[in-house]
Amino acid sequence: MSEGSESDECATANGRVYIPEVRNEETPAVGMKFDSLDLVYNFYNRYAFLAGFACAFLSKETTESFVWIFEEFKKAMPGGEPKTIITDQDAAMAIAISIAFPTTFHRICIWHITSKFSVKLPHSAYKEYWREFQKAIWDTDNKDEFDAK
Repeated sequence: MSEGSESDECATANGRVYIPEVRNEETPAVGMKFDSLDLVYNFYNRYAFLAGFACAFLSKETTESFVWIFEEFKKAMPGGEPKTIITDQDAAMAIAISIAFPTTFHRICIWHITSKFSVKLPHSAYKEYWREFQKAIWDTDNKDEFDAK
């Protein structure tokens, strides 16, 4: 295996960069070369294990394409299905999760929930209840306490 001289960074669509904290020699780099497919497979499986995440690019965000990628992820997950998946409110993805991971709890990301709060409520209600809503989310330790707030 040899490394290329180009940048090691991975840019996202919004311009932010996320690089997990993994030693340089175990981080993928543009221009890397491997002597066999087995070495590629082993390298990226090790990296995924150390980094603790998976990434995929889909040309179409359909239920079918999400089912396909989730089935591929399952092949790479030695512990079986994840216990929980946190996503945005994509309907196709939600259906695919229920198909590919029937025992997994699917939850909506808190950022997506809170970003809709001001849109779904009249401005006066938003101002009045926003602090209470925040307390219910961030200052509770269990389901009963959350439900009570």
